[in-house]
Amino acid sequence: MFTFFNKQIFLADLLEDAIDMHCHILPGIDDGSPGMQISEKMAYLYKNLGYLGVIATPHIMEDYYHNTSARILNSLVTFQKEMTVNLPLPYGAAAEYMLDSGFNILLEKKELLPLSETKILVEMSYFQKSLHTEQQIFDIQNNGYIPILAHPERYAYMTPSDSLELKRRGCLLQLNLLSLTTHYGSDVQKKAFQLLTDNAIHFVATDAHKPEHLEKIKQIKIPKKLETPLKKAFLTTKESFGASL
Repeated sequence: MFTFFNKQIFLADLLEDAIDMHCHILPGIDDGSPGMQISEKMAYLYKNLGYLGVIATPHIMEDYYHNTSARILNSLVTFQKEMTVNLPLPYGAAAEYMLDSGFNILLEKKELLPLSETKILVEMSYFQKSLHTEQQIFDIQNNGYIPILAHPERYAYMTPSDSLELKRRGCLLQLNLLSLTTHYGSDVQKKAFQLLTDNAIHFVATDAHKPEHLEKIKQIKIPKKLETPLKKAFLTTKESFGASL
């Protein structure tokens, strides 16, 4: 039986003039776009979806992606110079930091590339909880930064209550739009819905690594009851990072 409570809307209807503050569009720098042709296709899809601007956030991981702030910024400049399509879409760059021992060194040296003057995008292992996360979040704050935890719904060992506890400790939360589907699994989708219902999410992003991710976002339908918290998160994202572009 159809009721108001199972009514659905297209997520794409909420994307007009949005800012994506977490994606992997820069070519050949991490596990995102492998080359300029793919990056340009992603840029076209962003414009087609209605995005106002995009902040690229390549991974920095001690054991896998040895990027630096300088390398990321140089990659952004090269990307903008080599764009062959004329799209009025501004770009910025930051980093997505794995909370590992390498991050501790960068934080101590203050060699970080934040999303804004004070906000740092961080992530954790998907499958194994670290014993040092709470201390690292405290250290980030103690150094004058505000941590944003990427996709809390995707960590297998974390419940929505765990995410709310991190929020209570001053960590901001960023939801992946693909988590609104079963793209990462039904458990992730369930946690994403719960976090939105609890008004726990500050920011939303695509975390797009390839064109197919953006194409899939265009097809997403969401429960009508999630429209209000999503609109709020889109607005907060735009207000927080629009000036960074």
